[in-house]
Amino acid sequence: MNGNEKSYWQNESYRAYCPNIILSRDLTIGEAGYEKCDPNHKWGPGTRNFWTFHHIESGRGTLDFNGKRFSLRKGDFFVMGPEDYVTYQADGSDPWAYHWISFNGAKAKDIMEHVSLGSENPVANFQETECDALIEKIYNGAEKSNYPQFMALGYLYLFIEWLLKNFPKDSTDVSDRAQEYFYSIVNFIEVHICSELSIQRIAHDLGFDRTYVFKLFKKFAGCSPSFYMECLKTYKACQLIDQNKYTLREVASRSGFTDYGWFCKVFKKCAGVTPGDYARAEDKAYIMNSYNLSIPRDVLAELERYSKSAW
Repeated sequence: MNGNEKSYWQNESYRAYCPNIILSRDLTIGEAGYEKCDPNHKWGPGTRNFWTFHHIESGRGTLDFNGKRFSLRKGDFFVMGPEDYVTYQADGSDPWAYHWISFNGAKAKDIMEHVSLGSENPVANFQETECDALIEKIYNGAEKSNYPQFMALGYLYLFIEWLLKNFPKDSTDVSDRAQEYFYSIVNFIEVHICSELSIQRIAHDLGFDRTYVFKLFKKFAGCSPSFYMECLKTYKACQLIDQNKYTLREVASRSGFTDYGWFCKVFKKCAGVTPGDYARAEDKAYIMNSYNLSIPRDVLAELERYSKSAW
């Protein structure tokens, strides 16, 4: 079975795809489609269990949205959320045709908090058709793809990227932006910790000034970025030693040290004991909870919490 059974519909005036498999609880696509409506075609009054977006390709119609009426035309884009009570109807003489897409999931509300459109501002007008093209690729590709649910979810993420790019909510909180920059650096270090990593490379690759990188680490981690990376490598080395699967030289290599002597020196500085002493220690938890090793542990825990709260 290819996952698209009874999930797509195609005729002259109506095309849609509705996945029958939920791949992600964080974000799931409800439906994507296109309709050239009949005169006076109406939906509602009612609510939808998804964030739903319509872009009018041609024609006219009306939107009754939480007690307010909007007269809409070609180029208008409107959004309705799970709590919005709406009716929308095509014009009797010049009925609209529109593309639509809907999504929901655990991250949907957080994402929409970063979008300027919503219950207080449900309508915008723009003439570019990038979002239409993304939606078309979903419903046109559903029948051809062996795994349309993966394809649809991928284009949903691209649609959300388009949405955030075109309708960003203004943010003037400088401290929030500094925290965002700090955790972007922390995540970069986490990904590249086993490669040749320097402050100069971090600053260059992420587009920050070296001095600013130092200031961010002093503010949010209480140490220099170099010391943080040494403690992070040592912390990861301790975790590898705890597995009892590798020699100490293998641990050094796997935790990002190219030189064994340097590994031993840094390990002693950060953990307070040599790698061999740690491997033989009866109370490893005491060493792992030392101040230096608690720095990367706590920073990574905060990164996870920040990631969940940000989206």
